[in-house]
Amino acid sequence: MAKKITQATFDAVVAENQSEFGMSQEEAIADAITQFEAQGIDLAGIVKGVSEEGGRLPEFRKLAALVADKSSPDEFAAPIAQALASLADKDLRTYAGKQNALPVLLMTSAHLAEQGRADLVASSLDAAAQLLDGQPDLLCPPPGQLTEDIIVEDMPANEATKMLCTSIRKFPEDPAVVSAGFAVLTRACIKHELNRQAFVDQDMVVTVITALRTHGAHVGAVVAASDVIRAITLDDDVRVPFGKAHTAARAVLVEHDGLGLLVGALRTLLGQADAVPSLATTISKLAVRSEFCQQIVDAGGAAAAMEAMGLHTASANVQQSCCSLVKAVAGNDNVKNQLAACGAMEAVVAAMQAHLKSAAVIEQGCAAIAALCLRHEGNCRTAAAAGAACVISNGMHVHAASARVQRQACQALRNMVARVPELRDTILGEGVETRIRAAMTAHQSCGDAGKSALRDLGCQVELRELWTGTAGLGPEQVDDGGWQD
Repeated sequence: MAKKITQATFDAVVAENQSEFGMSQEEAIADAITQFEAQGIDLAGIVKGVSEEGGRLPEFRKLAALVADKSSPDEFAAPIAQALASLADKDLRTYAGKQNALPVLLMTSAHLAEQGRADLVASSLDAAAQLLDGQPDLLCPPPGQLTEDIIVEDMPANEATKMLCTSIRKFPEDPAVVSAGFAVLTRACIKHELNRQAFVDQDMVVTVITALRTHGAHVGAVVAASDVIRAITLDDDVRVPFGKAHTAARAVLVEHDGLGLLVGALRTLLGQADAVPSLATTISKLAVRSEFCQQIVDAGGAAAAMEAMGLHTASANVQQSCCSLVKAVAGNDNVKNQLAACGAMEAVVAAMQAHLKSAAVIEQGCAAIAALCLRHEGNCRTAAAAGAACVISNGMHVHAASARVQRQACQALRNMVARVPELRDTILGEGVETRIRAAMTAHQSCGDAGKSALRDLGCQVELRELWTGTAGLGPEQVDDGGWQD
């Protein structure tokens, strides 16, 4: 594990280089970086620029002072712009987070909201979203994360959450505030289950649904709302044993009719390549139950995705997200027939052919084919006729280094022949056996999927369990002391 140092230690070494060795600031910083890296120190999160006279982060200190003095809104414009620009630097973002810069921005937005300045509220929330990028813990920092020289005192997590939600709700008709506020929510929810639950407890699902109704034709607001819904339905925080993603998805679909709004927004914005990926991906994440899959198709979600794929054939993001939606709703066996009727299989294969170099498209395309072919002989024959085996084989060749692509490809090939063995020769004619064996050799995670594919393709494969794992016995030794044949 790499060793770490504090910002104060780095600054002290720079100062020593200047005072003891007469180096310029630039030389002192470069020498300090060289020395620490030679010692194996990880300098990520250390600001390597020159410290200003009043200390680093002067714009945040200025904002804190303005809030404390309850200054007029116009005085906030310059320091907010400076703060937003400074946060483009990743190391400075890390340092600012440790200095408790997030409460400064939340207090700034709350003060400006009281003054009715929606434009400055949006700017301060933009800065907060940038600060939270990759640092969701800042909303509720664990002990020891903050440094001694903080800008303002820490505030309780529930207070920070309420302050943020209040600022967002202050201007429900302003798409800039809505977009910026929802970006903050999204960044705070990614890989942080406690933040997700806190926002749900603050009824932010209702706020997001309301925004979809109000700003259904505004690309920025719709995408931001869609991103929030997707973020609160994730289950990606490894620190908690069980998340509430399923409960959140049910709340969106059942309690607030979020599905109809999302599908309606997708239809409204079909021509916007920037909006389709977010909406399609979010809808796919809501397909957590069989009946939800059916509801998505009945609401026109799958048909809208097919139309979007036809409109944006050159967009890899659109093709990937729509393939993901097809894969998600195909978890319902009854839906497979409806997907086949609207040309889902042909659309997926066409997307893979057009974006063969995109690992994401090939992975999601293979996953969609696997889902469509599972327990459905008609779709297996449709896939074969559409050239699925050829494009899967080519995708495995192009993305041989991607374990995710290889595994999904093996599953797709297996499902294509599991119930339609007469397709074996056609599929093997595309050279897939060599690809599968190469994937099994290169990627351990492809072992089971590869063996299943080879077995159902009628190829030679070793399925015998060589060792049962009995303690003290070798791979082929049995309990009676003899040896297996």
